[in-house]
Amino acid sequence: MSLDYFNKDQLKNILFKIKNMLKNRGIFIVVDRHIYQEYFKEFPDGDQGFFELKTPEGKWRYDYFVGVKV
Repeated sequence: MSLDYFNKDQLKNILFKIKNMLKNRGIFIVVDRHIYQEYFKEFPDGDQGFFELKTPEGKWRYDYFVGVKV
């Protein structure tokens, strides 16, 4: 959830750097409370979904995004 603290331009720059650091077929995975559309700009074939995590405080929904560098 650390990517929540950046504005759109900063997030775009971070994602660009991450993608450039990955090897071909390298995998980028994010688990957060929501998924930003900027993820799909760097990883257009990315997949997203969600899961629920039960804790003593209750059930929490988390979204995930998986992108592969091609």
